[in-house]
Amino acid sequence: MKRFVISAICLLATALLPTMAEETKDTIFFELTDSQSIIIPREYIEQWDDDGTFINLKLKGDTIVGIAKSHIVSQGTQYKGLKPKMESFKFNNKFNDQLFTDAEGVIDSINGKISVKVGCIGKRLTPSFKVSDGAMAYVNGERQYSKQTRRRFDTPTHYTVAYPKQYLYKITKVKDEMWSSPEEVSEDKMWLKTKVALTADMFSTNAPSNHGEDPVNLLDGDHNTFFHSTWGTGQYEKLPTDEYPYLQVDLAEDVQLIRFSYETRSDAARYPKSFLLQASFDGTKWDDVKTLTQADGLPLGIGQTFMSQTIDLGNPYRYLRFVMTSASYKNYLAMASFSLYKVTVTDSGDEPTLISPAVYEYTWLPYGRDVTVSVDWLTDRATSVPRIDLNIENGQMISSKDYYLNAEIIIDGAGVWPSMTDSVLVKGR
Repeated sequence: MKRFVISAICLLATALLPTMAEETKDTIFFELTDSQSIIIPREYIEQWDDDGTFINLKLKGDTIVGIAKSHIVSQGTQYKGLKPKMESFKFNNKFNDQLFTDAEGVIDSINGKISVKVGCIGKRLTPSFKVSDGAMAYVNGERQYSKQTRRRFDTPTHYTVAYPKQYLYKITKVKDEMWSSPEEVSEDKMWLKTKVALTADMFSTNAPSNHGEDPVNLLDGDHNTFFHSTWGTGQYEKLPTDEYPYLQVDLAEDVQLIRFSYETRSDAARYPKSFLLQASFDGTKWDDVKTLTQADGLPLGIGQTFMSQTIDLGNPYRYLRFVMTSASYKNYLAMASFSLYKVTVTDSGDEPTLISPAVYEYTWLPYGRDVTVSVDWLTDRATSVPRIDLNIENGQMISSKDYYLNAEIIIDGAGVWPSMTDSVLVKGR
């Protein structure tokens, strides 16, 4: 049993459930003295006790909420506060190299929808947005940053714009259904897993060791030696507590499907609790690919082994970053026996089979205004390709490599890219 004490949010136990429950109108809103609100659908309340001093709620997910009655400003079935807004949303070509021009979002504030027409190839984009002062934007409970957070927009993306201290108790999916994974090489498998021949010069980090606990220790096959990010005194300064250490790998080739494995430190309880996997084409601009937590199998203990499922990066990339976003001790990254695999698909074999159903969790999420962003990909419904015409003055033929002729250039963007007409000079080659 876990207890929720007001102003302290706890993570809840994972539970297997057949479907996701949606927030209903039958919901209790508690407005508290410190500008905090907690919102709980009645269907999640298994028991309600009022002892005169506290309201104690036993909730699904094996959690108890205790609310001091002296802290309650109001209680009812309506939210008393103002919900913040998504005031603007666009894809700026400054932050999206594949865009020819900015793509402005059209906001339907009544229905909570934003639509954007985008003329580009590639579904991963970095949005630029503005929310009400003091508010923050989230997707699935994860903070989103304007001009920074990159994500896929090939399906509608659901944002929540929320002020701090506004919490909704809800059931969410924390792990997709799991299918047979590409880890065996045989004639009846569709997948081929090939271990990458890593060398020390492929690794880099923003938190090098002062004590010889370098990335090269990841390659010696000894679980007693390990990489440890900067700690103690020496040549390198420790990272600030709010900065994340990462391990970066230059693969020397482009890959799209990967798996990776590592062991936790064998002699101390210092292990990663979550990773953000990032990828880059050039080692400069980074795309967020996936966040991995205990729900993905990350081991929380000493001397344990982890092997990821196959991860689709979305595009072929050369560089990978494993950014540790939380740890069992401070912000120290420690691991041993790291391996990386590239995965390819073969032409033969059976279809993957379902191993386990999706996993859902009762948890606290930011509560505010929900906004759905839908992208209209113009390239997906284009009926023709762009065309360039050259109309030479007086209908002359190009017959010289030395003399220029006056001409008009006409570019038809096929309804996807901008069209243009201009004057040019042309000659032969």
